[in-house]
Amino acid sequence: MIDTSRDGWGDPARPTALNSTPTNPAAYVAANKIDDRPFRGDGCNQRNAGIGARPQAFPFGSSSPIVAFVWIKPPGESDGGYPTSTQPAGDPQCDPNGTNTDGTGVLYSTNAIPGANVPAGQWFGAEFQQLVAYAFPSLGSLTGIDTTPPSVPANLAAASTTSSASLTWSASTDNVGVTGYDIYRNGILVGSSTTPGFTDTGLFANTQYSYTVAAFDAAGNLSAASAAVTVTTPASSDTTPPSTPANATVTGVTSSTVSLSWTASTDNVGVAGYHVYRGIALAGTTTGTSFQDTGLTASTQYSYTVVAFDAAGNVSAASSVVSATTSPTSGNRGCTATYQVSSDWGTGFTANITVTNTGTTAITAWKVTWTWSGNQQIMSIWNAASQPSGQTETATSLSYNGALAPGASTSFGFQASYSGTNTAPTLTCAAN
Repeated sequence: MIDTSRDGWGDPARPTALNSTPTNPAAYVAANKIDDRPFRGDGCNQRNAGIGARPQAFPFGSSSPIVAFVWIKPPGESDGGYPTSTQPAGDPQCDPNGTNTDGTGVLYSTNAIPGANVPAGQWFGAEFQQLVAYAFPSLGSLTGIDTTPPSVPANLAAASTTSSASLTWSASTDNVGVTGYDIYRNGILVGSSTTPGFTDTGLFANTQYSYTVAAFDAAGNLSAASAAVTVTTPASSDTTPPSTPANATVTGVTSSTVSLSWTASTDNVGVAGYHVYRGIALAGTTTGTSFQDTGLTASTQYSYTVVAFDAAGNVSAASSVVSATTSPTSGNRGCTATYQVSSDWGTGFTANITVTNTGTTAITAWKVTWTWSGNQQIMSIWNAASQPSGQTETATSLSYNGALAPGASTSFGFQASYSGTNTAPTLTCAAN
C-alpha cells in the first residue's frame, strides 16, 4: 500500500512534458522530476507538497503488487518540530534553516516549511492549506486559499571571496506578503533567507558558481526563479595543506553502517572539511570530525582513511588506515552471565548462574565458559549441559531454555566439590 496523502505536486512548476534542454544529469533530473524536494532524504513538512492520488483499491489492476492508494497521514498533521531551547528533542530534519548531505559533501536544504515550529502530530494550518492548494490531481475550487505566487526576484548580483559568495537582489512583492527567499547554487537549493540577501560559504577558490533566487509566501507559493548570476571565486595564494587527521578511530558498527571519528586537523587559514575514503573510493565529505558510512554489506570488512582540505582546495596527507567489520544481518547479539554461590559447606557448594540477552535481537542458544582457579569439580548440573576440559568448564543451553528475547533471562545451577579456596570464576557468555 502507498500513502499518497501528501505526495502530490500541483503548483505551476510541475513538469507537464519531457524537458530535453538540460545538458548535464543534475539539471536534467531537476527539470523533469515530479517531486519538488531538493534531496530525496527530505521528508518533514515539505514545501510545495500537495495531497496526492485519491484512496483507491488496486489502482493498477488486481494483478499488480500495489494493493491500494491510502491516506494514512492526515493532511495538516505536522511531521515534527525542530530543536530549540524550549523543544530540545525536536528533529533537525524539520528545521527550515537546516541542511542534509548526500554523503559526498553536497549540502541540501531540508525544504521544510518556514514560519512555524509545530511538534509532530499537532495541527499545522499552513501546511494543510498548501496541501490542498498543490493537490495533484486538483481538488477543484480553491476559494479562500492563496495560490498566487510572489513576483520573480530581480536584479540578482553577486560578489565573492576565495571561499564565499555574497548575493543581493530586489525584494519581491506578493498579494499577502513575501515570507522569504530560496537560494539555488548550480540548480541545488542551498539555503533560505527572510531578506533580499544571502552569503553562501564553504566554496572553493578559483571556481565558477551559478545562482538563482525564488521568493515564497506563507502559503508555500513559490515564484519562478530569477535570472541566473554567475560568479568565479578568486584564486588563492594559499598552497599550504592542512595537517594530517590524527587518531582515526571506529566508534560504532552495525550490519549496514560504520561510524568514524578523528582529531581535528589544523591549517594556516582554517580547515574547510574532510574527505572520508572507503578503500580508494570517496565515501563522503563532512565539515566535522565524525562520519557515518551507510548502505554497507553485513559481515564485511571495510578500510578507511581521512584527508583534510581547506577553502583553496589544498588536501592533507591521508590518515592512518582503520578497519571495521560490519555486524551480521541478524542484528546485535550478546549475553551476560552472573555467578552466585547458593550454599557452601567447606568441601562442596551449589551455585546459580543467570544468563541475560543483552543484544537487540532474539537468540536461540547460549554458551557460558569459565576457568576454575582451584580444584573445583562439578558433580551434577541442571538446566544446562556440562562440557569440562581440565580446569575449563563450558555450560550450554538446552532445547527448552536457549531462546531468549532481548532483555530476557534464564538460569542454570550445579553442585560441585572442592578443597582449599573457592574463588568465584570470571564468566564469558556467547550467544547464537
